[in-house]
Amino acid sequence: MNRNYSEMTQRIILNLLKVITSIMFICFLLFFSNNKVYINYDSIPYAASSYLLKNNDKDLAHKYAWNLLETKVSPEIFQNLCCSTEYRLSMAENKTAFFSHLPAYTTKSGYIFLIRLVSDTMKVDEYVAMKLITNISVVLITLLACMYFINKSLFIYLSIFPILLISQILGLGRLLTPDALIALILLGSSCLLVSNRFFFGYALMLFSILLRPINIIFFSMACLIFLQRVEFKKFFIMISLGIILYFLNSWYFGSLGYWKHFYSNLIYLPSTFIDFNPTFSFNLYLNVLRDKFFWMIASPELNRFVGIILLNSMLSSFAIYKRMQDKHNEIFVAALLSYGTVCSFILFPVPDHRLYSGLVIASSLMLLSGFTRKLN
Repeated sequence: MNRNYSEMTQRIILNLLKVITSIMFICFLLFFSNNKVYINYDSIPYAASSYLLKNNDKDLAHKYAWNLLETKVSPEIFQNLCCSTEYRLSMAENKTAFFSHLPAYTTKSGYIFLIRLVSDTMKVDEYVAMKLITNISVVLITLLACMYFINKSLFIYLSIFPILLISQILGLGRLLTPDALIALILLGSSCLLVSNRFFFGYALMLFSILLRPINIIFFSMACLIFLQRVEFKKFFIMISLGIILYFLNSWYFGSLGYWKHFYSNLIYLPSTFIDFNPTFSFNLYLNVLRDKFFWMIASPELNRFVGIILLNSMLSSFAIYKRMQDKHNEIFVAALLSYGTVCSFILFPVPDHRLYSGLVIASSLMLLSGFTRKLN
């Protein structure tokens, strides 16, 4: 009786420690995500795109986004966002140039519609709506990770917080971009897939394509689970759904196209996309890929992502090669996410942490759970 009572008391104390740690971490995230004004430039075209959903007037949308921004930031920040470069000055003063760039943002249609929904439902402006989406996303990432590991030993449970910090979840919490939401969806869909809830897991993955079209890569990689299960029909159906959604979204919102997007992000950003049609060069692509890879390796802020992604890829590959027991497919899902990250970088080598944080979070947590499943 005393032994049972002692075990129950110990279990209560351990669970209480887990809950307290989680609350402290969430408070830390929310405080340092909001203790200063963080407005990245991308939030301006997102705000304009969302405004167009309720008033399809481009002149008003341009004016609204910039005027609202001016009321929310200091003159110094506004000056930086509107006039610090030739490109930004063109975006602020030339409406035609501004809207020639807008397809790069409107193709993230899921995020644009969500901004509109949150703004109208909560009766807040678009910038506040983006901040709410970001804050809620990082909190839910933390809660989801805690729930997934709640039955693990205390030391394994506590390991999720260093992973979240190394993965730059704090940086995600400061941005007004869809990346925190993408990280939440990648983690959520991974948890669903390893729980054999394929319908909801793949539905989330499909939705992520509408948040950032390049997520078609991760969706396609996740579909390899069906090949592993020798379910070829389901594999081709899901791949087809992803491709159809990708091309419908790109067509409807007038996607800029791969090379124009690649060139403007990684080589030269023009002040307008009107009559901008750079010629594709495979040698140029290879040079950019090499330069951006070495840039990331040399950067103390970014080389952690190279290291973690390669580490996750090698560990998961080793486990698959050795046929380690992985009944829940956690290691396999971690491998697919890691391989997908490598493929994504090869196709679009942007040296920016926000593109990799969600993938590192999901793959690292799946790998941690897979390797420690028998150590509770």
